[in-house]
Amino acid sequence: MLASEREWLLGEVLREVSRAFYLTLRILPRRSRETLGVTYLVARAADTIADTNALPGEERLQFLVRLRALIKGERDPECLEQLVARVANRQQDAGERRLLLCLPMVLELLESLPLAELEAAREVLETLTRGMLEDLEGRPIQDEHDLHRYTYLVAGCVGPFWTKITLLHHPALRHLDLEAMSRLGVSFGQALQLTNVLRDLPKDLQNGRCYLPRTELDKLGVAPLEALELRASWTRVALDHFRAAEGYALALPTRCTRLRLAVLWPILIGLETLALLNEQASWRSVKVRRSGIYRILLFSWLISWNDRLLKAWFDRLHERVLRACGSA
Repeated sequence: MLASEREWLLGEVLREVSRAFYLTLRILPRRSRETLGVTYLVARAADTIADTNALPGEERLQFLVRLRALIKGERDPECLEQLVARVANRQQDAGERRLLLCLPMVLELLESLPLAELEAAREVLETLTRGMLEDLEGRPIQDEHDLHRYTYLVAGCVGPFWTKITLLHHPALRHLDLEAMSRLGVSFGQALQLTNVLRDLPKDLQNGRCYLPRTELDKLGVAPLEALELRASWTRVALDHFRAAEGYALALPTRCTRLRLAVLWPILIGLETLALLNEQASWRSVKVRRSGIYRILLFSWLISWNDRLLKAWFDRLHERVLRACGSA
C-alpha cells in the first residue's frame, strides 16, 4: 500500500467517522499512530455494520461473523462485495459509507502490521466484536455484573491494547509496569463507556435498548428516564473509574507531552460530559460545546507537564459532578 493511501485512510477517512478520536490520534507520536488508527477503523466498520438500520438484525449478525473471520486473516472476496452492495451503499452517513467502501484497503493495512502488533490488534478486535454480537443478539443487562462485563467488552479491553502498543513504541515508557497500566487502562475504557451509556440513554431507548441494570430499575419501580437516582449512582461508579484513568495519565512521564495529551483529552471531556448530564433536572442527552472542547485542548496543552495543576483540575471536575449528583 502506498504511503499516500495510508495517510488518506488514517487522515480523511478516520476524521469523517470520528472527530474526537481523530484529534487523539493526530496528537500521538507517529510511531504508534498507525496501529491504533487502523484498529479503530476496523472496529468502527464493525460497529457500523452492527448498528445499521438498513438490514434486519439476523443479516447484520451474519455479516459481523464474517467480518470477524476476515479480521483473522481469512480470504472472502464475496463477503466484501456483499458488504458494499448490502451495507455500504445503503448508508446515509457519507463517512460511514466511505469507510465500508474502503474496508478492503483497511484490512490490507491491518495485515501489514508487524506480527506482534497484528496479533494484539486481532485480539482486541475479537473482544470488541464479541460485545457487538452479544448486543445484536439482545443479551439483556440484568445486573451490575452484566453492565461491568458489557463495558469491558466494548471499551475496557482497549486499555490493555493501547498500553501494549504505546509501551512497545516509546522507550520512555519502558519503566512502566505493563500489567498495572493495563488494569488502569481497563477502568479508563469503562469510565468512557459508562459516560456514553448515561449520556445516550434517551437515544438507546428509542432504539429499543437499555444499558442500565434491569434489576435496579425494577427495584426503583420507575421508567429508565425517570431513574435520576440511578443516574447519580452510576455516575459515581464512572467517577471511580475516572480516578483510575487519571492515574494512568499521571503515570506517563511529564516529558511525553503528546502521549499525555492523547489520554488527558478523553478524561477531561468525559468528566465535563458527566457534569453537564447531572446538572440538568431531567434525563436528556448532552454534548460538550465546541468552545468547551477548545478550552480543554488549550489548557491541557499548557499544563500537561504539571501534575499538581492537573490533579487540581481533576478534583474540581469531580467536585462539580458530585455536587450535581447530590441535587439529582
